[in-house]
Amino acid sequence: MKRCGECVHFIISSANAAQDGGYCNAFLDDDGIGKEVTLYLSAEKCPEFKELDRIRTNVSEHMADNQYVRVARGFDEK
Repeated sequence: MKRCGECVHFIISSANAAQDGGYCNAFLDDDGIGKEVTLYLSAEKCPEFKELDRIRTNVSEHMADNQYVRVARGFDEK
């Protein structure tokens, strides 16, 4: 199953990388803010889904770029 947290358009909404809430930058409102989504929300029918090529689950290194960091349960390093 594809999930929003596995998409390049998902941005975590907090400095806390373990938070499961975020925004989808593929769908912006009039103010340029992404649609609110969660890591685990199904993206099966999303026309804008594009899978991440890299997922980091080790938070001890490379924390400057949190686009690829998924420390929540259910994500595997790739």
